[in-house]
Amino acid sequence: EHEPQRNSQLIVHGDTPMNAEVPQGVITERYLTPNELFYIRHHHPVPYLSEGELEEFRLEVDLTLMFPDALKKRKRAAAEEGGVDDDEEEEEALPATTAVDIVRRETTDTTTTSCSNSVVAKLSLDQIKSLPKVELTSTLQCSGNRRGGFNGLRQTSGTPWGQGAISTAKWGGARLIDVLMLAMEQVSKDDQTSPDEEKKEKKSSSLIETLHSLQALIDNHPELQHLRFESLDGMLASIDANKGLNPFGDVIVAYEMNGEDLPRDHGYPLRVIVPGYAAVRNVKWLKKLELAEEEAEGTWQRGLNYKILPPTVLDAKEVDLNRMPGLSEECVFSGITKVENLSHTVPLPTTAFEEEIFGSMSMPLPFAGSRTPLTPGET
Repeated sequence: EHEPQRNSQLIVHGDTPMNAEVPQGVITERYLTPNELFYIRHHHPVPYLSEGELEEFRLEVDLTLMFPDALKKRKRAAAEEGGVDDDEEEEEALPATTAVDIVRRETTDTTTTSCSNSVVAKLSLDQIKSLPKVELTSTLQCSGNRRGGFNGLRQTSGTPWGQGAISTAKWGGARLIDVLMLAMEQVSKDDQTSPDEEKKEKKSSSLIETLHSLQALIDNHPELQHLRFESLDGMLASIDANKGLNPFGDVIVAYEMNGEDLPRDHGYPLRVIVPGYAAVRNVKWLKKLELAEEEAEGTWQRGLNYKILPPTVLDAKEVDLNRMPGLSEECVFSGITKVENLSHTVPLPTTAFEEEIFGSMSMPLPFAGSRTPLTPGET
């Protein structure tokens, strides 16, 4: 009922939920993929928020790990409940109203929740957009991209993607570390509780001050190993704290895509962008982030489809999945999107170079070139 309209050029593998890839010839037509042609990989129906629900929307930032007393109470409560495991073996489609119900049930006018076993800051969209805006270009790729090609060698399971489950966009938003610092600042002003560091009013910080603050956070809380994300559709995923807290890691909480508000298909109103990581870690429809000791629970973090197995393993029953690492950084991929027969000589420059940019530094890599004759059929 509330599903967005999609471009007819997309190659649809399934529409409930929607999974569609970019046509092969479109992938390399331009550097940035137009929003309407960006590949779509969903696990559930797209969350729908009314205008009123958008006004009330708050991003929850769980900082309980910084508060030892609250953390102990949370662990004690979990133990008393018998350690219920919410890990699901299979994905279950949720009704389109679920996301709305979640927001309606858990969103309040209170900016900070300080319960007996949790300390959670709640940030509005306006607060997040008031932070320094950064823009970065990042390519996202479904971890199952090109699976269809493998089926010709040996049958696999899952969506038979061609090579179009990959797209590139320019994302705009706030650095994840800035969002966390804002949440910490908000909690530190709450009279009901305070972190295990002295309260102090903070204004805009320099990079050096931010680095010192983050180093102090890590030193004081060595148990902080992961940043967990939760989506409006119930998806759970996480990344290493070293990636998320690194000011140079470029992780952002995005609200723009190619200069426009995030489309609903791609995370509106907020999503995480984790450059270099598998797209499943770039959580759409971000509802909550949490400082945590362990990685996220659930299929999308700990399930078979999101584990890295040795290439020699052909049967997952042969390994202990709990000992296998989850998907994180992606390897370099390449693919052929266009093939032409050439029957003439192709001139190549006598000299050429590539530049690898490291901040303001460039490293030229010269190589010799020549005129190379190609026979028909060679490319």
